[in-house]
Amino acid sequence: MKFSTKVSITIIFTSFFYMKNVHATLCVIEEQIKQLRIGYVDNGQKHGPDGGDAILVEFENGQQLPADKAYNLDHSRGLALFSTLQTAFVLRKKVSLKDHSGYRCDDFQEVIIVED
Repeated sequence: MKFSTKVSITIIFTSFFYMKNVHATLCVIEEQIKQLRIGYVDNGQKHGPDGGDAILVEFENGQQLPADKAYNLDHSRGLALFSTLQTAFVLRKKVSLKDHSGYRCDDFQEVIIVED
């Protein structure tokens, strides 16, 4: 059986994408942000206040989730996450959050703004 080059590339890309994201866990699914807490946030989250660089998101359903310590405000990738969260908060868009460091959902490294 022969596959076209386009189909073969699509299958390879899809397989690679799936394998790359096997360990990501969707922790928050299409929720509205109620509150963004930044800075010296000390309410028992996994990494503590991280020297005043913490990001903590609280949702309308009461769930709270901190950003991974490597994605806080003292890292450029943390600034990008925070900017994305601010945009969603101001525009009242729902978001989903993923934990790429295991299945625990004790922090997050990815923000997805959900279209209405």
